[in-house]
Amino acid sequence: MKKRAILLGVVLAGVGAGCLGYRIHRTRNALEQYKAAFGYATPTRGLEDCVFESAAWKGMLIDSSIAYTDGAHNIEPYDVDRDGTLELIANSYRSDALMTYRIGPAGPPRNEGRWIREVIDSSVGGGFPTFPVKEYAKAVVKQKVLGSYIEGAHYTAIGDLSGDGRADLVVAGDLTKYDVVWYEAAPPGEREPAWKKHVAYRNDFHRTYHVEIGDIDDDGDNDIVFATKTDNSLGWLENRRLPGAWPSVIVDANCCRCFYARTVDVDQDGRTEILASSDDWRGKGGRMCLYKCSANPRIAGDWRRYDIARCPPGHGVSVFLAVDLDHDGDFDIAAGDHQGNVLVMMNPCPDPACGLWDTWRVSEGAAEGGRDLREIDAGDIDLDGDPDIVVADEKNNAIVWFENPGATFCDGWREHVVDQSDVYLRWCHSVRLGDVDGDGDLDIAVAAAGSNVFLLYLNQRPPQNNVLATTMAMRH
Repeated sequence: MKKRAILLGVVLAGVGAGCLGYRIHRTRNALEQYKAAFGYATPTRGLEDCVFESAAWKGMLIDSSIAYTDGAHNIEPYDVDRDGTLELIANSYRSDALMTYRIGPAGPPRNEGRWIREVIDSSVGGGFPTFPVKEYAKAVVKQKVLGSYIEGAHYTAIGDLSGDGRADLVVAGDLTKYDVVWYEAAPPGEREPAWKKHVAYRNDFHRTYHVEIGDIDDDGDNDIVFATKTDNSLGWLENRRLPGAWPSVIVDANCCRCFYARTVDVDQDGRTEILASSDDWRGKGGRMCLYKCSANPRIAGDWRRYDIARCPPGHGVSVFLAVDLDHDGDFDIAAGDHQGNVLVMMNPCPDPACGLWDTWRVSEGAAEGGRDLREIDAGDIDLDGDPDIVVADEKNNAIVWFENPGATFCDGWREHVVDQSDVYLRWCHSVRLGDVDGDGDLDIAVAAAGSNVFLLYLNQRPPQNNVLATTMAMRH
């Protein structure tokens, strides 16, 4: 009897091992087919620097040598070294890298200057999560046994954290050991190292998806707000200007599928509020949330959530931007979702927490579910004095902008496709506006995740004076 039991145990163990091996084999084959279909390195190798040109736009390659599929994730034009010229700050998700790009000695992009890449860190998130053990084991199986990709640097925010007047960089380390990392700019003239790395927050089982900078406790320095998406948590880190982790406060532990967070003084009372987006969750519909603190921002119970927009089942808010759309001096909201809707929400200041904001869908030309919007930005693209909206459409591999009608600010937005490509705009993930070539109009910096490429679309409209500075003043 005992021998039969042992034999049965051995047989069952063998069957189990065989099933597990078969599942691992199938999963590895599926991953290899995925890599072959979508390109392990990049489908843009060998393309000319100029990939697209029309009367309005000229698309230029910045970097097509990102090493992994779903690599090029976010990009931001910013004058980091304060020399009057915008650099490009970018992060690569699968290769967990943070880098900057600056134009070479040949001059601005229109003069065929080459972009020079500086890799700040190639291990932003610090590798596998190590605690709890379950998360470490899952990461090892996924990436070592199954042959999947590493994960990491997901989003970069820029602002002065050290109080020295220079721009520092904050990165969300999605599904890695370090959730929030920031890089301190080196003093002038110091080059080695150019950036000093600090780990501000570590919570291995969080999926830290988005970070934002703002003075949450009104003490005169910038703190960090983080959103964790699948972990449904929204929190902030108190700036102590000291080495090591910063004290964390969970503002909301039930902000379902919290994709984005922004810091802004919505009601113009001199205190910083937090805006956060909640995507659709199990068919219940998402929300746009405003968080105000009644007393001490370091006490979680002193924060109160106000729903300023609610979405029907199957819809939500994923990406958004606070911007003054109607020129009344307060921040409104431009938002997008995974169903292809572009929304504008008008601030009922001075009491934005009084109820739901008036909301309009401006993407009338888009069929329901015909797009998947992964990034949004706003600025005066057509130089008429009104902020327009630009989005990254990951589903159709396209860049699209919506022309502000200027009169009602809610009806009559016109849709324009900048470019569409299944080669160099595959999984178009990030779009950001900035006058990169210094000619007085707004260009579009682009990160296309599936194509593993960063691009710059130069605005070829005739320059006009003083319009750009005016319309960018209320963008956050």
